Amino acid sequence: MVASSLLSGLPFQVTRLRTGEACALVRSVIDNHATRLVVANTASMAALIPNGVTSPVVIDTHNVDSLVATRYSATLQSPAQRIAALVNARQFRRLERALSDRVSEWWTCSIDDARELDRVTGGVKVLTIPNGVDTTLFSDRGGGRRDGEVVFFGRLDYKPNADAVAWLLRDIWPRVRAAVPSASLRIIGAGNTSLLRPLFAGDRGAELVGFTPDVAGAVARASACVVPLRMGGGTRLKILEAFAAGTPVVTTRVGAEGIDFADGVHAMVADDAVGIADALVVLLRDPGRRWSLARAARRLVEERYAWNSIEAVVAARAAALIESTS
Repeated sequence: MVASSLLSGLPFQVTRLRTGEACALVRSVIDNHATRLVVANTASMAALIPNGVTSPVVIDTHNVDSLVATRYSATLQSPAQRIAALVNARQFRRLERALSDRVSEWWTCSIDDARELDRVTGGVKVLTIPNGVDTTLFSDRGGGRRDGEVVFFGRLDYKPNADAVAWLLRDIWPRVRAAVPSASLRIIGAGNTSLLRPLFAGDRGAELVGFTPDVAGAVARASACVVPLRMGGGTRLKILEAFAAGTPVVTTRVGAEGIDFADGVHAMVADDAVGIADALVVLLRDPGRRWSLARAARRLVEERYAWNSIEAVVAARAAALIESTS
C-alpha cells in the first residue's frame, strides 16, 4: 500500500480504494443510471470518478484531508512517522488541486475548511453547508443525569479521537480526579481499542465502555461532555449532539472549529490540559453553570443546526446544479 502510494504520488487512502473493480463499478453506475448529479463523499472517493463525466460533480467533504494530515504530523514523536505524515499531507494537497479542476464545486461543513480549500486550490468554488443533528434523538431526557459523570464519545480507532482519549487519560483526567475524587469518566465508541486499553489500568474512575447501541441516551445522562481534540477538520458532530442533548461541553479550539458558538456562553474552550481540567471541575461543581450552558447550546442547535433546515439547503443547491446543465 505504501509502495503503491509513493509510486503513484497519491495518498495511500486513495490507492487502497482505487482498484480496477471499484473504478469500473463507479463508471457503470454513472453510465447506466441516467446520472444527473454526482456527489462524492470525500476527496478519496472522488478520485474514483472517471474522466469525461458530463454531469455536475460535487465533492462533499467533512474534512480537508491535507490539513488533517498536517495536524496529525505535529502530534507525532517519531521523525520517520512525522515525515511520512507530511508526505501524506503533500499528496493530499496535490490531489485536492487536481480534483478542483474536474468538479463543479466542493461542499464543506465549515467556513474554516472553505478558506483552507480556497488557499490550497487557488480559488475553487466552495459552498459551506453546516453539519446537523437529529434534535429529537439527541435531547434532554429529563431527570436522569448522573452527578459527576463526564463522557467522551466517537469512533475510538479514528486517529483524532484516539489521540484525544490518550491525552485526556494521561494529562487531563488525573487533574479532574484530584479536584473532584468522585468524578467518573466514560469513553464510548466503536472501533479497535487495543492501544487505548492499557491507559485504563488502575482505579482512575475511568471506564472504557466501547460500543453502545444508545449513544444518545449515554450522552443525555452525563453531567458534562469533553472533546479534547488536537487534530482533525470539519465540524464535530459529537459537539452538536451533546448540545442537543443538553449536556454541557468542554472542548479545544480545534474541536470548536466550524461551529458558530461563543466560548463561555454555549460551551467552554481551552487548549491545554490544565485549562480543560479546570473547566470540567467548574462544571462538575456548579449545577447552575451546567444548566446555563446547556440551555444556550440547545437553543443554538434548534436555530442553526437542525437537519430539516439543512436538508432544504442541500436539495435547493442540487436542483440548481442539475438545472444548470439541462
